[in-house]
Amino acid sequence: MREFTSPRARFAAKFHRRSEVEMKRMSLLSCVVVTVGVVTAGCSATSTGSPATNGAGPTVTSTTVPVSSLVLTAADVPAGWTPAAPSSSSSSSSDSTPGCMKGYVNIGGFNGQNSASKASASFEQGSGGAQFEEVLNYASGKAESLVSTVIGVLDGCRTFSTTSADGESATGSITPQANPHLSKQSAAFTVSVTAKSFPITISIPMVIVQVNNDVSLIASQVAMGSTSDSSFHRMLTDAVAKASGKASPDLGANAPKALGQSVELGGSDLKASVTAVRIINPAQAANQYDTPNTGNVYVGVEFKIVNTGGPAFQPSPDSDATLIDTASHSYSSTYADLTGCPSFASSLTLNSGDTADGCVTFQVPTGTTIAKVQFTSQSGGTAEWLAG
Repeated sequence: MREFTSPRARFAAKFHRRSEVEMKRMSLLSCVVVTVGVVTAGCSATSTGSPATNGAGPTVTSTTVPVSSLVLTAADVPAGWTPAAPSSSSSSSSDSTPGCMKGYVNIGGFNGQNSASKASASFEQGSGGAQFEEVLNYASGKAESLVSTVIGVLDGCRTFSTTSADGESATGSITPQANPHLSKQSAAFTVSVTAKSFPITISIPMVIVQVNNDVSLIASQVAMGSTSDSSFHRMLTDAVAKASGKASPDLGANAPKALGQSVELGGSDLKASVTAVRIINPAQAANQYDTPNTGNVYVGVEFKIVNTGGPAFQPSPDSDATLIDTASHSYSSTYADLTGCPSFASSLTLNSGDTADGCVTFQVPTGTTIAKVQFTSQSGGTAEWLAG
């Protein structure tokens, strides 16, 4: 009989580690405004940097709102990215803004003013993975001047410090990067933030783009530790294309797959191909000791996982898979071996090129119609397959 204690204990330990990291991540992010700079509302801050570009920038007024249809949607981004809530507020009070950043937040449209001419979108790669954010501003023929001012401000603001409302302190820097040469005018920076109470540094790539004479774009990506350059570049390419009024290169890539289709998941290092092979409904337990609760049935989902390159990793299909029915109810896995589809090992390591195939078991009410199945990889990304 399968040992039940080990997988449950492993799942609990993994949940604890994720929660601990996420709390640290959110504590640090509480003092970082990803889409507009480095200071959130409610944080006190000091900084050093050139004051030469601290002017208010061009005045932007407009009653036309053409940008709401130009931000990315779930259909425009790569597989594995899902819509997410913004990581932090995009407003800053004047008394909490570093001196060298005042020219940035005072520019019309970037501090909540002219909000009708602004649109934003946020996406997350997997659960607790990298988060990409974009902000589009309509500048009514003044995008070139607006973007030039923003670039000058960020170029002159090299160091800063922040303290969140709960007392979490962090220091940071803004470093110019190579010009990405996107559209009419663009510039790239890296915002690095380090918390004082724990040794975690967040490096945030940020790109400012003049899309055309009217529209400007700010894109950034946040992840604990290192950030995937290729992942950010791909999302940025999609954002610039959509903001230009074109179809993004990844349009349709994030659509749910049919059973039997593989999806590439992973971050900057770990790479995995995951396939939902089939759904067994109802499924039969492999022994007499495993029985569903009264009024319920077992449902099995067979997955194939391949390490397509990079270092070894340890997938946990039992905790990574979710079943969703036509009433939008979601179900986590249960521990039961099934006839004709062996379970995954409780401890599984996949080296480069290795493949693992097995079933994840769910328990659902009798008569439930399954709509789809999801798989969220710890290394980054969520895949989704339709049941029908």
